Amino acid sequence: MLKSLHLMSVTYLTNEAVSSMITAFELLETLKITCCNCLQSLSIGSDTKLLSVIILDCPQLKSLHIRSFKLRTFRYRGPLPWFRPEYHFNLADALLDSREGPGHSSFTGRDFDPVLLTIKNVKVLTLCKWTFEELICPSLSTLLGDFQFYNLKEFVVD
Repeated sequence: MLKSLHLMSVTYLTNEAVSSMITAFELLETLKITCCNCLQSLSIGSDTKLLSVIILDCPQLKSLHIRSFKLRTFRYRGPLPWFRPEYHFNLADALLDSREGPGHSSFTGRDFDPVLLTIKNVKVLTLCKWTFEELICPSLSTLLGDFQFYNLKEFVVD
């Protein structure tokens, strides 16, 4: 009965193995992936218990797909990948630290829209300055934009 998994130094050769392994652990509550210099894409799927995903320092990550109904905590530090959340999470706590900017050259602000939908209900949000200035501010300040945070209690820009 594995509830917590911490993976380090995952290479591009194990992308699919990691994605399959995460899906196989039905009782997994916490997933932490760190220092995976060659990891290029990752698909995380959990229909059951996954509550927390932490991905730190994976500089080659270009694509991140997350499917989880119960995710409460999401922490990401590294170049911003093409992020595809499949469900609008009920996140309570999110950290998005992409101070190096986007992880791929074809990135546009519209590519961030699925992330905005995912974080709109957070209670605690921590952003780096780049993420705030380049991705959040334009969504908040446009005359046609009606984006808002609904439950935000703590907001930190680092």
